Order: sequence, then structure tokens, then C-alpha cells
Amino acid sequence: MSYRYYISFGSNLGDRQNYINTALNALDKHPDITIETISPIYEMPPWGNTHQEVFLNGICQLSSSLEPETLLTILQQLEHEAGRVREAKWGPRTLDLDLVWCERLEDGSKVEINSERLILPHPYFWDRSFVLLPLSDLYPDFKFNDEPIAHRLNYLATKDM
Repeated sequence: MSYRYYISFGSNLGDRQNYINTALNALDKHPDITIETISPIYEMPPWGNTHQEVFLNGICQLSSSLEPETLLTILQQLEHEAGRVREAKWGPRTLDLDLVWCERLEDGSKVEINSERLILPHPYFWDRSFVLLPLSDLYPDFKFNDEPIAHRLNYLATKDM
């Protein structure tokens, strides 16, 4: 089986752009991963724990025959190699790579997982402008629970005012 993944990436410590570029290059060189497109990168405020530096955020669309939990292991290894330390929930980080959304390439159906290691779709993605804005660049017709992504972005913008 083959999958299309949407991976959010972000960094708010050190050489943010370099951490992101290094991770995306490593993914692109993996023999079982094909990066299809990368969103523009946005400078966005932190979410959750808001007392920290701003993030660079974006989304990468890739295809792979790797199962979601295998891809998660690769993403976590890249975070580790970038020196990510998990001290505080939603705290500062050199690199954050999250599996946001997954579809089967054969029929476009959504992949849903609720395991100890992984929840797909990502449990907070629909509440995070820093995920939805770059996702809307790559997937403007995206809908979740029948709500278009543009409507959700407008709702989050008015909610955050």
C-alpha cells in the first residue's frame, strides 16, 4: 500500500531554517519517501505554551510505501538528530515534525489510527493556524468533517482576535 502524507514542520530555536532544511533533505534522500511539494514557510506565533520565540512553520506533502508508525519513527529520529529535547509540553524546540494527515494513494481515503504511539489525523491540527495555513497552500480543497479549510482558517482568525 502507498500513502500520501502531510507532515508539519517547525522550529523556534537556533538556526531555524537550517534545522528545517536538514530534515527535509534527509526525508527527500530516503529511498522509500518522495517529497511531492513543500509549502511556503511562515513565521507564526507559538501555540499552547505562548511564552517562547516565534516559529518557522510549514507543511511537506510526501508519498511513501512506509506505514505511518514507521514514518513516525523516522520523523522522531530526525528530531533527535536536530537536538530536540522534550522538556515542556508545546515548549521550544529545534525541530518539530508531526504527521498531520494521511491518505491511501489507491483511493484517497483517510487513514485513521489511534494507538499508543500515533493518532491520525493529528488530534490538534484543526485548531492550529500554523498547520492549516501552509496546508491550505498545498491542499486548498481540503475538508475535515465537511468543513472547508478556508472556513476553518477564517474561524480561527476571528477566534484569536
